[in-house]
Amino acid sequence: MVTEGGGDDSGGPEPDRNSGPDFPPEPDSDEKTGDSSEPETEDSDDWNETREPQSGLNSHNNGSVSDSRSRTSEKHFICSECKKAFGSIKKLKRHMLTHKSEKPFSCSECGKYFTTSGHLKTHRRCHTGEKPFSCLQCGKCFSIGGNLKRHMRCHTGEKPFSCSECGNCFTESGSLKRHVRCHTGAKPFSCSECGKCFTRNGDLKSHIRCHTV
Repeated sequence: MVTEGGGDDSGGPEPDRNSGPDFPPEPDSDEKTGDSSEPETEDSDDWNETREPQSGLNSHNNGSVSDSRSRTSEKHFICSECKKAFGSIKKLKRHMLTHKSEKPFSCSECGKYFTTSGHLKTHRRCHTGEKPFSCLQCGKCFSIGGNLKRHMRCHTGEKPFSCSECGNCFTESGSLKRHVRCHTGAKPFSCSECGKCFTRNGDLKSHIRCHTV
């Protein structure tokens, strides 16, 4: 069951019903943690365009439900499916779409569908080539704000992701995830030809060449 994710604003993009182009990832041998991070969403008042039934929206406080512009820190808006709480009716409505797999916003270029107009707007940049987020240090531009934030760490030296086992720190969560495998011994990448398993996807790709030669 899908819920709204928190954490770094570069989380992975939402799944789509239709295949189509995606943002090119930053170079990485294992995970695609580059430009394919979760798109930024905008709080645009477009929810009247959706077919969201009001019966799916339960509230801990009935008086608060009617106030769609609530900005309090209290989370009175409860999802009837997973019981997750939200601070505004708008966020709850957006979350409910993930349970219904309803994606009313479609790309006119490739036909991909999205749950919010903000996700669609961000996706369209892969067609237009627009990169509105630029680094003030080196001028490099990005199509997604989260990718600019990650890029800035190469200038600041910030490493917010630390290993609980050995204390090593990393600039990206994907790098930490790969590192943790050296402690756990996990080998999630397996060869479909011989079944041999590897810790890194890059090692698997190198191994596969021995079957294709």
